[in-house]
Amino acid sequence: FPGSSFTVNTDRVKIDEETIVSEYEYRNSLVEEVDGRLVVTPSVTNYTFRTEKKVPRTGLLLVGWGGNNGSTITGSIIANKEGINWRTKSGVQTPNYFGSLTQASVVKLGVPRRGGRTYVPLKDMGPMVEPNDFVSAGGNISSANLAEAGGVLPSWTTTCSASCTLTCKTWCPCPPSTSPTSLPPTRVTALTTF
Repeated sequence: FPGSSFTVNTDRVKIDEETIVSEYEYRNSLVEEVDGRLVVTPSVTNYTFRTEKKVPRTGLLLVGWGGNNGSTITGSIIANKEGINWRTKSGVQTPNYFGSLTQASVVKLGVPRRGGRTYVPLKDMGPMVEPNDFVSAGGNISSANLAEAGGVLPSWTTTCSASCTLTCKTWCPCPPSTSPTSLPPTRVTALTTF
């Protein structure tokens, strides 16, 4: 699949243009007590996993989008997508997804013949949505746009550049108990592709 940094050399994985199909053999031991003795019986369960290679669009619905968490995650996704840096007393900071399980974690892939271990990023293990590609919407009790909502936070004002703030001014959370499909066209700007 696109972005993968390795190939699996086995007849138990089939890859075509649209899917990855893998056969997995799960081995276990079933234990039962018979006449006061434990009897262990090996068992095998076969599984077939089918994964679509094309990652679908993924929505991120944020309840309280205009609050601290909603405006912060929106600002961080914009900063990552646009490569927006900011200055703090510690120096220039660069956006990243450190702390994200899928974006910053590694998984043991196996062992090389010479010994040791080989790790790959978790996000390379299969087709996954990139956080920068989220389609976002949300609601909030406040009608403030995300720039106004985030602007009250010290972290927002020190990290969000003018371009990030300009982008967030166009996004307004949906009012409470409102379905985005029932909104007038002027409010549908809340459905945003990062």
